[in-house]
Amino acid sequence: MVDDCSKDNSVNLIKDLMKKDPRILLYQNIENKGTLYTKTRGILYSRGKYIMILDQDDMFTQKYALSTLYKTIEKKNLDILGFSAIISNFNLTKKKAIHHYFETPIIFQPDVAKSMYIHENTGRIKRIGDVIWVYIYKSELFKKIISQIDNKFINTKMNCHEDFLLLFLLTRNAYNLQNIKKIFYGQMIWNSCDPIITFSIHEKNKNRTNNSCLSYLNYIEFLLIKTNDTIYDKKIASYELGHYYLDHPCRNNSFVRERGRNVCNLFLANEFIEEHIKKKIIFFLNETNKNFKMIVN
Repeated sequence: MVDDCSKDNSVNLIKDLMKKDPRILLYQNIENKGTLYTKTRGILYSRGKYIMILDQDDMFTQKYALSTLYKTIEKKNLDILGFSAIISNFNLTKKKAIHHYFETPIIFQPDVAKSMYIHENTGRIKRIGDVIWVYIYKSELFKKIISQIDNKFINTKMNCHEDFLLLFLLTRNAYNLQNIKKIFYGQMIWNSCDPIITFSIHEKNKNRTNNSCLSYLNYIEFLLIKTNDTIYDKKIASYELGHYYLDHPCRNNSFVRERGRNVCNLFLANEFIEEHIKKKIIFFLNETNKNFKMIVN
């Protein structure tokens, strides 16, 4: 258990459990460090051969999910084994759920290095997978990729989109990947028509959107400066900036604008940036910085 300075009774409950089960270990962060730091610390402290991610709003849908996945990844000696999931949108007011089938997107293309992106024949890039929780991983692979992340990113209190960063590195460094179509995982998304609940969610989401946007910019910067020095990797970084940040309403938010400008300036120095993304960046910088001037050929 890694406690990120929780404010409830979690630590006392864990300590009670430790008296009953010696396998349980407790590590406490000295200060609140956020999701990326805490998740990676937990993985580094772990002693098992495999790693799985189960978030607070998720569940296993099969009674023997863990043992089945363990036997499969062991038998085939895989680095990563993917599986399918059911994502349920549950309406609290109507007490009804709409279920969506989600199949793990694992790509088998040597020139793409089996990443979460697909390189189409046209040269275009498209992100087709960004969730870390529909896989079981070899622990040694996970620990290896954590060592590739600078403390600058680990310590930025990245509470959102850390999955993007970790999954990108995991799929980049894995040699043997496979997926099975059986559903082992379920995620519940709660919705409500109740105005009081809706207002409460809306207020919480204001801060979440700001933090999410900052975390996303950290991820984009990581892609630009830390990936392999290839045209393909730089195009991926440009794709993320152009199609997700510069097209997102949060680009106009004063809370994240300065960070956005800094990242955009990094991209202008990237010789592999695509022209239409470059135009978007210049428009954004002109729009948000009156002192910005640039001559475009």
